[in-house]
Amino acid sequence: MKRLVLLFAVLCVAVGMSMALDYGVRGGVALGNMALDPEFEEWGSSDFDDVIKMGFYGGFFIQYPLSETMGLMGELNYIQKGDRYHQEVDGDNLNYIFYGKVLEMPILFYFLPMEKMTLYAGPVLGYVLKGGFKYKVSVDDPAISWYEGLDMNEYINRFELSAAAGGRYQFAGKYFGEVRYIYGFSNIFKDDTDGMLPDEMEGKTSTLTIGFGVNL
Repeated sequence: MKRLVLLFAVLCVAVGMSMALDYGVRGGVALGNMALDPEFEEWGSSDFDDVIKMGFYGGFFIQYPLSETMGLMGELNYIQKGDRYHQEVDGDNLNYIFYGKVLEMPILFYFLPMEKMTLYAGPVLGYVLKGGFKYKVSVDDPAISWYEGLDMNEYINRFELSAAAGGRYQFAGKYFGEVRYIYGFSNIFKDDTDGMLPDEMEGKTSTLTIGFGVNL
């Protein structure tokens, strides 16, 4: 993680020296999903539906124009990823939740196809700060719920390689709305999980983020 932050700091300095620095903050909702192999229903949980796990993202960005219509953008973000499986039994809601708290550094190429609109894509290096598994039950009484969890940090591959693509639209001067899709290429689970997960388990994340930002 220290190397990730240091690399971002070096990028900030390099761009700042160009005297063309543009920077700001961004944040919003992260909608997570995960491709599992073997699939969750093969674990003996066929009555559960794969639904979206909702989380949060936020971070900082800097961008450096290469011309009037294109340039490079670097970011440092915190994002909550994962997946959720849901079943309702006699009014009770049962949820199996995989979660990951990730620090990401995207390096994106951006393009301005029209005024106020920006499209971008590029690689993303992530570092998993914490990951685990929760089993949550919400009974018919909305005031009552319980869950049990398991930290799985020792069974998780810390580094994740992903690709991101998305766009944003500028409004009210320095503010913008954005949508982004992040697809993970790396298996987040280690080969040996001491029986906590099925043998040779694979999990690859995919996350849709929707939010707002401001140029500072």
